[in-house]
Formats: sequence, structure tokens, C-alpha cells
Amino acid sequence: MVDHLAVVEKGRAALLTGDTAVELPPAEGRPRWGVSMLLRPDPAMLDTLASFAAAAGIVAGGGHWAHGPALLHVSLRALQPYRDNPDLDGYAESLHEAASQVPAFRATVRTVSPHPQGIAVHVHPVGGALDDLYRRVGEALSRRGLTDVEDRYRDIWYCNVLHFAAPVDIAALVTWCDERRDLVLGETTLNAVELVRYRFADGAMRAVTLHSEPLLQV
Repeated sequence: MVDHLAVVEKGRAALLTGDTAVELPPAEGRPRWGVSMLLRPDPAMLDTLASFAAAAGIVAGGGHWAHGPALLHVSLRALQPYRDNPDLDGYAESLHEAASQVPAFRATVRTVSPHPQGIAVHVHPVGGALDDLYRRVGEALSRRGLTDVEDRYRDIWYCNVLHFAAPVDIAALVTWCDERRDLVLGETTLNAVELVRYRFADGAMRAVTLHSEPLLQV
């Protein structure tokens, strides 16, 4: 079982060293923001998270990516570096194969977690459906000779609400996060999984849906 508070402490300590990572808009060959699979919270939770992100952005200082409903998500798998013309063969089929065997599920959104790239809020699923989906997607990709570009096994789930894109008021932001560490933003239902690519425009990131698969309704 993941120790969520230990994850918070690790990210907090790293941020306090001052070694922040500044995000750049996606561009050909950059390792981040390539084709991915993700889940989006329901609309009410997206609005809650967007308001929280906006407040965090004010504390962090100007120029950061405080994400809105068009981007906020729970990452499942990052599949490629960013490419202008990505090869999508096999991804939709893998998503369908996996999603058709996993039920929709509820999750609690809580645990505010600062880190050197920004601020995340942890997602605590009810039951094992999300872990099962992650495993099944990996197996479905493997059967088609596909893989992802991740260097770790995902055993913790979260939604990044803010990414740093400018100098950060670290002391103020860490204090703000500490005061909200155990804040419960609410519960949400995750009932579909998407294949997306990312676009950056007008100072904001968004996840553009390429294919979506519903999870089983039970």
C-alpha cells in the first residue's frame, strides 16, 4: 500500500531545495506531453479542481500553468514522446480490450502534494478497478507489440493541477499546500478512459480526445 504522506514529504522536500522544473510547450521530440491514455473526473470535480488550481497559481506567482477542465485528468499511461504526427496503430484496440472488462468506479480526491514540477492532488480509488485497468492496458499493448515510455510502475494516482512555467514563490506555495494537505476536495466517478494528444494554445494545455472507451456500468 502506498504511503501517501511519505510521497507528499518527498516532493515537498525536493521542492524546498529550490530545484524546480519549468514546463515547456510540447514540440517535436520533447519527452513530455506525447500521446497518452487518461481518465477525467466528472464535470463537477473538474470545476472544483480548476478553482483549486487557479488559487494555487496565484500563490505560486504569475506565469504558471494552472490547469482547467480541458486538461485536468488522471494519467494512466504515457505512450510516446511528443510527435507532430504520431503513429496511433493499436492504441484504440488496446483501450477497447482493457476497458470492456473493467467497471466504472468512485474515487476520493484529497491529499495536496507539492513537488518540483508543480502541485498534484492525490486520487484515492474505491476498490481495485483502476489498478486492474492499468494492468489490462499494459497486457493489451504488449499483445500488439506496443509499450509505453514510462520508467516506473504506477501504484499511486493523482491529478496535477498546476505545472511550473516561471519562477516560483516556493516558501509561500509550500506553506499554502501544508495548510491544505489533508483537504478533501470531494468524490468523483471515473467512467471512461481516453486516448489523447496534448495541445498548447493561449498559455494553456488541453487534452484532445482521439478515442474514448466507456468502462462497464454496474
